[in-house]
Amino acid sequence: MKSLKIFSGLAFFLIILGYRWTYSTDGRFLTTFLLVVIDLGCILTATLIINRILVPRFLLKNKYFIFVLSFIACIVFFSQLFQFADWQIHVLSGTLSDRFMELSSKFSYQIFNSYIIMIVGTVFGFTIEMLAKRVESDKLSEQLLKEKTEAELNFLKAQINPHFLFNSINTIFFQIDKNNSNARQSLLKFSEMLRYQLYDCMAERIFIEKEIIYLRSYVELQKLRKEENVVVHFNCSESVKEFSIAPLVLISFVENAFKHVSNFSGKENKISIELDKKEDEFHFRVFNTNEIRKETVVLNEGGIGLSNVKRRIELIYNGNHELKIDKQEKSFEVNLKLKL
Repeated sequence: MKSLKIFSGLAFFLIILGYRWTYSTDGRFLTTFLLVVIDLGCILTATLIINRILVPRFLLKNKYFIFVLSFIACIVFFSQLFQFADWQIHVLSGTLSDRFMELSSKFSYQIFNSYIIMIVGTVFGFTIEMLAKRVESDKLSEQLLKEKTEAELNFLKAQINPHFLFNSINTIFFQIDKNNSNARQSLLKFSEMLRYQLYDCMAERIFIEKEIIYLRSYVELQKLRKEENVVVHFNCSESVKEFSIAPLVLISFVENAFKHVSNFSGKENKISIELDKKEDEFHFRVFNTNEIRKETVVLNEGGIGLSNVKRRIELIYNGNHELKIDKQEKSFEVNLKLKL
């Protein structure tokens, strides 16, 4: 796609150069070349303003009237700017002939000399940009579909019959002594988590409330395993509700925290999980104390879990996210922001 943009830009440059040379009033190549450079500069600047500012702020938000007005204002401004530069170049180069002054005073000359070229140039640039985004979007959709298909096939290969699994869990539950409430509660939480993974998470989006319940269940089970050796803080803001996200995105970071949390004997071992929502952004933070171990896997370099979830986020949210991973000698912190 870059080669297409370069080829299109070169072709447009040659077209304008030929046009300017054909209608040159003094026959000087340098003057014509300078006019072409200014032409392209005005067109490129106008195109960038339209594609980077007007399109996302107005066109994509269905504010068509404001977009059209802004588009016209942009064309008029840069057309007038080119006409002013055209006049100044002829003055400075000493080529301000009577023919040029006569032509420049005609409205038809102004239309064809600046407005038409500006409109054609910006529409051409806008079309190339939209075509490039469409091709990129199609490639991304195709890749996402391919990876989703592969993931579903892998899931089917590894899947245990759910009915058999839940029946086994129920059998084990009733075999546990009623006085052992901790074991019973742990098994129930595990059953709920398994049901969530097998059934609810097949959808592309899941309500955040269900994801929070899943995270809390996982944290409670891990706290039993870690006993009192690790202090866990789980803070969820009241604003985190009534929206949906991709399922099982957050759990990988929480699993990573429990897997690599420190095991100091004389210092606090801490895991902090925070969920918050500010306007149209969901904020998720996971922090854990860390210590250097020979067997520790550096997940941001080769860990399967984190690399997979990073790729999923990139494919699903397609730039509408911000992920920062800060690995220090004694701490590991993940900050994720998702635009809702």
